[in-house]
Amino acid sequence: MKKYTATELDEKVRAFFDAAESYCDTLKKNFAAQLGVNMEVAAKMVSRARWKELQREWLLVRVRRAVGEIFNESTFRADFSRARIARRLRSSGVNGVDVAPYIDAEWHSRRVHLPTKEEKVRAMVVAHIRVSA
Repeated sequence: MKKYTATELDEKVRAFFDAAESYCDTLKKNFAAQLGVNMEVAAKMVSRARWKELQREWLLVRVRRAVGEIFNESTFRADFSRARIARRLRSSGVNGVDVAPYIDAEWHSRRVHLPTKEEKVRAMVVAHIRVSA
């Protein structure tokens, strides 16, 4: 087995996560296979805690992307739903992991910036009254 410096190993791990297209792609067994080592060696190379942290970072990037896409597609607050975000994530390879806690934080911070249908109608009525007056 080739010995890696800490920097080389970090670069390999980062490149591995950058290339991952689905959550399943981020499994440590895939990293071990890519390096041609067994799981015992891979476990010594990167701690379990560090691996979980990297998976959370990978997931958070995808959640933020999905939240941003759904937010930009939404006209009203009701259009910006957690269910739509979860569907978008599933279609982009995030399966088999509980994404609700990740979605909730991003969803709550953005949803208040979209009007409800009632607020939109009220604003249109007020604008019409101002123009008519």
